[in-house]
Amino acid sequence: MPEEGNVRGMTRRVTLLEATEMSMSRLAARVEALEGNGAAERLDTVDRRVAALEEEAAMVILLNSRLRDVQAEQHLLREDLASVRRTVRRCNREVKSVKREVMQPEALAGKKVNPACCLSLKESILEAEEREHEVNATLYDLGRQLHNLSNDLHDLQQQTRHQPLRKTENVEQRGGLGVGMRGERRVPGRVKGVGVKVVMVVMKSGDGDDEVLCPTPYTKVGGWCFYVLARRWTWDEARTACSKQGAAVGGHGDLATPSDLTTFRVYIEGQQTDSPYLWVGGERVAGRWRWVSGSRGEDDLHDLLALPWDLGEPDNTPDQRHLCVHSSGNIKFHDCKFTAKLPAVCQVT
Repeated sequence: MPEEGNVRGMTRRVTLLEATEMSMSRLAARVEALEGNGAAERLDTVDRRVAALEEEAAMVILLNSRLRDVQAEQHLLREDLASVRRTVRRCNREVKSVKREVMQPEALAGKKVNPACCLSLKESILEAEEREHEVNATLYDLGRQLHNLSNDLHDLQQQTRHQPLRKTENVEQRGGLGVGMRGERRVPGRVKGVGVKVVMVVMKSGDGDDEVLCPTPYTKVGGWCFYVLARRWTWDEARTACSKQGAAVGGHGDLATPSDLTTFRVYIEGQQTDSPYLWVGGERVAGRWRWVSGSRGEDDLHDLLALPWDLGEPDNTPDQRHLCVHSSGNIKFHDCKFTAKLPAVCQVT
């Protein structure tokens, strides 16, 4: 009997050992499986990081390429600016020479003056002064273009150095408006008479607001791009001219419809025109004032009535149904006659 008890005890121990061995085998298999899963996850993580780094490297290359393009454009504009300044100095010398010729009475004393000669001299003076005015206008435009390009260059440098890069999205190009980096729009164009290719870039910043870089010759004002056409137009002609100006840089152009009046008034104060008034994009239709863009719907009426109108404005007479802004002194809004010919403030989107 004692031997039977020993046999049963040994049998139980063997059974227990076998069960323990099976449990350890299952545990080892589970550990191995867990280790395999962890390695796969780590490998996936590494792959994702490598892909992200490759995308960031591609974006850095793109930004550096764009930076070099802008620097080259800036160099060309500086050369054009220097050439125009030389032309200005030459024109000034010509004007002074002609004026001295006319203003020397001793040269004409005792001589019979030929009226045709006097007329020719006057025409020469007018022609020289007109040429000087045109060259000064070109010089001013080139200066503004260079200023805008310098701002664009600074923004691109900041993007290259500090801005966190984002994953790119491939979006089909439509009608010349290309989409590359998320939230970025590139509008190609060319500055008339200069031959410099320009690019308007709208980049989404980290907080979701748009950082606008305006195409030449437009100026960035708040979140919008404005440009003053110095030539005089009727209101309808001005809308057409602004539309053509916007199309020339690959965007949609129209008369300005400012939403931030504070920055807009500061911009107007800095403009140099020979007219005390400028056309903007407001009109009265069926007795109601509205912006031409219609971008704010029913809010247009409230926005226009809340404008800083000048004293006694708007007149609301039948022939004064288009919006203009007083461009000097106290910047105020008026309703001007539709037949008036004024410079225009254009906007591109």
